[in-house]
Amino acid sequence: MAYILVFGATGFTGQKVARELERRGAKYILAGRNEARLRTLSSSLASAPEVRIARANDPESIGKAMHDVGLVINTVGPFSDLGEEVVRCALSRAIHYVDTTGEQAFIRDMESRFHGLAQRQGVVLCCALAFEYALAECAAAIATHSLGGTVGLLETFYQTGRGGVSRGTAKSIVRAMGAEMLAWKDGRLMAEKVASTTTEVTFPKEDNYRLGASFGGGTPLHARHYGQIREARSFLVMNEDIIRKMKRYRRAAGLLNLNLTKRLTDRLIDWKLPAEGPRTEETSFQVLARARRAGLGAQVCVSGKDPYRITAAIAVEGAIRFMAGEQHQSGAYALPSLLDPSTFLNALEPAGVQWSINDGK
Repeated sequence: MAYILVFGATGFTGQKVARELERRGAKYILAGRNEARLRTLSSSLASAPEVRIARANDPESIGKAMHDVGLVINTVGPFSDLGEEVVRCALSRAIHYVDTTGEQAFIRDMESRFHGLAQRQGVVLCCALAFEYALAECAAAIATHSLGGTVGLLETFYQTGRGGVSRGTAKSIVRAMGAEMLAWKDGRLMAEKVASTTTEVTFPKEDNYRLGASFGGGTPLHARHYGQIREARSFLVMNEDIIRKMKRYRRAAGLLNLNLTKRLTDRLIDWKLPAEGPRTEETSFQVLARARRAGLGAQVCVSGKDPYRITAAIAVEGAIRFMAGEQHQSGAYALPSLLDPSTFLNALEPAGVQWSINDGK
């Protein structure tokens, strides 16, 4: 029987994924670079899963860790630094690959470079099975299909309460700020600066408008898969003061691509943020997709609590379904191109995820 391999199992997200797999009764293996921490985690789980030592920059150790594995859940970030070899090793062995990245540049790079290999091997490469990207992709696909015909504008919005981020997430954010941001316009991807576009949005059961600033989300990357869409962008919902600071900060974004800057910011993050990760149990979130054309609209909103726990639920739900062969096709695609988005969102209801659709005019 093929196993699910949790790569980076002792990290903040990796531990949550392991515990969700345990809760679901899946057959899985823990992998990472620290044997002592892996064994401690394994001993805390009822099934005492096997542990395997592997490093993200060591293809030989990754390959050995993938023996008897049918699918890899990669949680090791920043993915732009540490993800490629895991993707390559999995696909070359005809093993499904999913991850929890939130880095637009990494997603685009992996999809463009490895789509053909995934198709030839008959496996799935599905990046960003995480609360923000995956939920927004599902919502965007549902809204687009509900509206029908040509969509003039497709937008997705992310809003979270306070709760902090893990070290890995913080490092990924820094990498993302240093990369170009892509929007979809007139049938092609276009590079833009972070927060170059702002717009207003009203969430269900709210009367006041909130302000969103554009950033590199998954919706622009995959808009062409959901229908005839002229323009698509993703937005972070935040207050005006933070948006102004983002616009000032982007002037120095190019410096973030320098190796020295990366090392310095990584050390600062490790010093500032606790190793055990943030407390997000009471952190609420809303993810909204809005599709529009002249006189018509469709709006899908997804909500819940505890983004990291929901990320684990999403990654495991996708992994189990891919292992069962439920995907519509092989290759490198976003979640709604592989599984029915409405069915998938409904499957997350036990984890506290709720969703609704309205005309969104």
